[in-house]
Amino acid sequence: MARKTRLKCSMRRSNVLELNLLTYLVGGYYDTGDNVKFGSPMPFTITMVSWGIVEHGKQLAESGEHGHAMEAVKWGTDHLIKAHPEPSVLYGEVT
Repeated sequence: MARKTRLKCSMRRSNVLELNLLTYLVGGYYDTGDNVKFGSPMPFTITMVSWGIVEHGKQLAESGEHGHAMEAVKWGTDHLIKAHPEPSVLYGEVT
């Protein structure tokens, strides 16, 4: 019987899933494929997608994509809400 072995490299780990923080920062979008979530480009992107939904909501609904667009906005905004756990705390960059 084959045994499943899980190899671990001590230098690499899941950057978001295993953070040693009291804040659970899963969600949001990475920036340009470099595995970093920045606090400035993400809100801009979410805002642009939101305006697209406002401006083209009818067309999105007709094509069946309105729900997907709303889920995309929620995924990003949920991360931003979690990144601001206290009035004076904001995690602006997650690597």
